Amino acid sequence: MVLKKLSFQIIEEEQKDYHELALKQHGEERIKRFFLNRIIGELEEDVDLNSIDREFGLHFVDGIFRMLYIRSDISGDELDFSENIDSMQNKLENVFRQMFEADCEYVLIDKDYGNIRIGIHYTSDKALIIDNNIIEYFSRVRNVADLFKGYHITMGVGGEYTHIHQWKISGQEAYYAIGSRLVRGTDRIIYWEDEKKNQPQMIISLDEEREILNQLHKSYEILDTKSFNDTVKRLFMKIRINFSSPEMFRLVERISDSFLEEKHAKKNMIYLISIMRRTY
Repeated sequence: MVLKKLSFQIIEEEQKDYHELALKQHGEERIKRFFLNRIIGELEEDVDLNSIDREFGLHFVDGIFRMLYIRSDISGDELDFSENIDSMQNKLENVFRQMFEADCEYVLIDKDYGNIRIGIHYTSDKALIIDNNIIEYFSRVRNVADLFKGYHITMGVGGEYTHIHQWKISGQEAYYAIGSRLVRGTDRIIYWEDEKKNQPQMIISLDEEREILNQLHKSYEILDTKSFNDTVKRLFMKIRINFSSPEMFRLVERISDSFLEEKHAKKNMIYLISIMRRTY
């Protein structure tokens, strides 16, 4: 029994030394970014906070787990997106940290081209403060964005969940909320909790979906650009009329996956995406 306790103590000390070294070499922000991007989506229902603490050195507590997306869009040629996006995203991140880190147990942030993905973790007694901060934060960053003509910001907000494995659900909801800007418009906060009530479960029937998919492949095989473009326009017209963010993403993914199965997958995807961008 004594040996067993000693063994556990040695293991715990080794794990502690490992995490201290990891923090020193890579920094806590890198660990949090890795957790946000790679781990949250894989967490099982039976995961406990102590095991996460041991594995990653992140000290989550009982409370609320929530995800936010901030999307930047440029209208017309008012602004060179590639030259200004990094600067603008740094500003958005800095303001967010200033406003939220004091009231959150953890703020996890990652950025890519035009998107900022944020995971926030806070205790339930801070819920009202966080809700108010979200509104105040968006007001502030809108003022910053207004300095750049043609720059538009949308914030997608996922639901509040009390178990860490549900963090990914909130992330999916925030992603769907951002997708809804295509019909709701930009320069606003979109809460999926409210938005989902107005969206249908299906955009087109399964028969229509198969017919559109077959027509796209047929047009592509014979290099009929007009037919391909017309079919994409017809699909997105249906999406606009009967909009559903989850279904839109599913349909686009279904089309993309079907083209990836082709022999020249990379060329197919470039061709498909270029037409979709011009169309929608």
